[in-house]
Amino acid sequence: MEQILFIAFIVMLSAWIGYREIGISFLGTHVSDIMKIVLFGGLFLCLTSVFLYVQPSYETPVSAEWYNHIFIIPAAILITITIMECAGAQTSAVTAMWGALFAGHISIEHDSAFPATWMLTSMIVAPVLGIVLFKLFERILQNRIYRRDIHLLTKNLYMKRLALAAILLAGVAMTINVAVFLSPYLAWGRGPLGNIATTPRVVLACILAATITATTLLVARHDTSRYKQMRHTIPSVLAQSLVMLAFTMLPPTLGLARWPIPVSPAQLRTATRITSTRDHRSIINMLFITILTPSVAILVTNALFSLEAGAIETAVITAVIIITCTLIRLYTRQARKHKQVRNALLAELSHKDETDDEHNKLNVAAVTSSFNTMSNEIDIKHKELVNLSLFIKQQRLYMEDVRDRLLKLAREKDMTVAAAQMTELAQSIGDNMKLTGEMDQFYSQVEDLHKNFVSRLQMRCPTLSEKEKRLAILLRLGFSSKDIASIMNVAAKSVEVSRYRFRRKLKIDRSVNIVQYLQMI
Repeated sequence: MEQILFIAFIVMLSAWIGYREIGISFLGTHVSDIMKIVLFGGLFLCLTSVFLYVQPSYETPVSAEWYNHIFIIPAAILITITIMECAGAQTSAVTAMWGALFAGHISIEHDSAFPATWMLTSMIVAPVLGIVLFKLFERILQNRIYRRDIHLLTKNLYMKRLALAAILLAGVAMTINVAVFLSPYLAWGRGPLGNIATTPRVVLACILAATITATTLLVARHDTSRYKQMRHTIPSVLAQSLVMLAFTMLPPTLGLARWPIPVSPAQLRTATRITSTRDHRSIINMLFITILTPSVAILVTNALFSLEAGAIETAVITAVIIITCTLIRLYTRQARKHKQVRNALLAELSHKDETDDEHNKLNVAAVTSSFNTMSNEIDIKHKELVNLSLFIKQQRLYMEDVRDRLLKLAREKDMTVAAAQMTELAQSIGDNMKLTGEMDQFYSQVEDLHKNFVSRLQMRCPTLSEKEKRLAILLRLGFSSKDIASIMNVAAKSVEVSRYRFRRKLKIDRSVNIVQYLQMI
């Protein structure tokens, strides 16, 4: 049972490394196009299997006492990266491993000195070297490809070829790095796997290799990066590859260390992003990976050692923490999506309410404007009726005065006086038939009430005379030609001629009613 749980932990750790560390490193290199030949997938699978099988032959940096507690180390790494992922912080399995190893060394009180130099080399020297190599490759790429006066398709072809070379090199480097990282847990003859003598080690190595390759390809399939990002991604992949090769192959080869030094792909990628994007988020992620992740791993490892639980109890604790953090992560994501959808709906409803309010305001404004127009027209009609009634009243009074004078004239016996009075009366009637002051006042009031109409009419025909403007006003009010002739003290035929000339000036067709036309203006 312990062996099965241990293998399950290693498989879970391998899946996380392939998905969150190796796969993300290839985003932006058009790896989905290059992988159509399935070269990288097959190469990575084969190399990982071989190196996972061979690497346990290296001398490990810990003694046999470690293998009595080696079940706790992968459990602590899994719990650490799960907690960090649940908190939404960037993390790395390699830096979590260094923290767990350091805490385990303190708890076990090992006699030999802890390989602090190896840990500092992996966590500090490797990122610095990665930044230097990234800037070097980026400058070479700029000078050799982007600044050359060649066609864009040719540049794209060069970048595809360079991406293929970078991916193949990264496949080899990351394969060796992962093998170095997992090899202490696959050592035979000691520790929890020592009792599985009937199971070939290569089977487990193939399982881990297939897990890492599948999760890497899963991330690479959904690569939606564009060509412009390759100028930063390809130098980053090359820098990561050379750093991994340097720290996993050179130390034991040159006799600098008894054991290869694994480095973190996530840490190297974040270090190169700091120099390429200059984003404060990358700096925060670097602090999370380099400082917070090993600190959390130290706390988790100390807690597991203090419990003094067996393998099954440790597995149960680890499973409970992983499931709990996963549920919390899923809940927070769902809550965030729900909040985004709710905010989008609220924004849509708010926009709709604003649109409805604006529409209602426009409707209210239109109704108000229509009401004001009707009210003005009613006021105008009322004033017109008042003015007309005053004019009629004045005319009635004048006619009554004329009647009284005629009756008085009929009683006059002196013909000379009667003739003089009749002459005076005829002159008074003639003056009254002309435009009197009251009539001028009537016209001025009517024109004031219809000044907007007169302005619009004059915009259509600027050559209108005052007489034609008054004719237009009287026609708009609905007076007939006979009434207009009486008001203007002219013959009815003269009014018809004026109407004909007025129609010609406005260029109105004969089929159009001039009264309705004027009322529409």
